[in-house]
Amino acid sequence: MPVLLLLLGGCVQPEIQPAADSDGTPVPVAAATTTAATPGNWQVLRVGGNLETRVLQQPGITNQQQSAPFYTVGSARISAALPEGFAAPTPPGAIELKQYPSLRQALFDRSQRSGSAFFTLFRHIKDADIAMTAPVIMSGKMAGDDNVAGSMAFLYRSTTQGQTGVSERGVVVADQPPMTVLAIGFQGRDSQRQLQAMQRQLLDWLRAQPDAAPGRWQRDGGFRLLGYNGPDTATADKWWEMQLPVVWTAQ
Repeated sequence: MPVLLLLLGGCVQPEIQPAADSDGTPVPVAAATTTAATPGNWQVLRVGGNLETRVLQQPGITNQQQSAPFYTVGSARISAALPEGFAAPTPPGAIELKQYPSLRQALFDRSQRSGSAFFTLFRHIKDADIAMTAPVIMSGKMAGDDNVAGSMAFLYRSTTQGQTGVSERGVVVADQPPMTVLAIGFQGRDSQRQLQAMQRQLLDWLRAQPDAAPGRWQRDGGFRLLGYNGPDTATADKWWEMQLPVVWTAQ
């Protein structure tokens, strides 16, 4: 499974740390039931699962001495800064609708090229002098779907970094359009059994939407697995998120 890492003096280290000793403050999250889960002026909408748990946010500092939010929930924490405008990670057990702005990503499509997706992408960002971010985004087999070769993507901190196009190693850098996803957070092992269990919960939520609602969220793509940690993090503390792109259809 891919990892977030920084090779420094032969050691593996996280890319971000808290800027000061603090417990952090809860990240604001709008809450709704399925009857009220409609498009609106929100970035994150809690719609199911664990409705009470809140992710904590505090000032953080990256290894490049840049300021960025640092997120934790219980024993889980991020290992690198998130891209600008990226929604906070979903806490384990919670189901959320999340809206993302346009993001610049470096993508390695395993159906088109052979080789290690992670290390190809890692060499790409190092050559381009792009700092590592969280999360790593995976699809297909790496996200629990054995029928699709899938892909892996690293996200740039900003759409102003670097250049779009195709690299010499088959890495495609492109700006992705804004998107809405249904997400569930989880912690621990990313076994196939766990990944498929998370997928079922997302599909169950979509099916459970009331017929009387003014519209419905519908699937709009394949599952994505987001990994927020690297090998410096114990397996029990690893923070993951299963996502499914969705689109609202009025009735």
